[in-house]
Amino acid sequence: MMGCVMSPPPERLGSSTVRDVYDVLAEDYARFLPDTRAEARLDLAVIDAFAEGVTAGDHPRVLDAGCGAGRVSRYLAERGCLVEGSTSLQGWSPWRDATMAT
Repeated sequence: MMGCVMSPPPERLGSSTVRDVYDVLAEDYARFLPDTRAEARLDLAVIDAFAEGVTAGDHPRVLDAGCGAGRVSRYLAERGCLVEGSTSLQGWSPWRDATMAT
């Protein structure tokens, strides 16, 4: 029977460390994934159903918390949702490179 040596768990990263790493990677992430083309069709179908339900009401407002560069926010806006984006990225405003159509 073989012995198993387990390594200790890695140290837990603090939220500021994660945010700093994401800030470094965000520019590349936005460049390589500028829209929803990489999303699975099933995922987009779920988002479409959500947008249809939201826009059927009197107040089609959506909060995209953690929107990053805003690719899903743009997708929702294209489907008639009034989207408010929030991101913790330093120096980024939601959809900074996009024209939001509502």
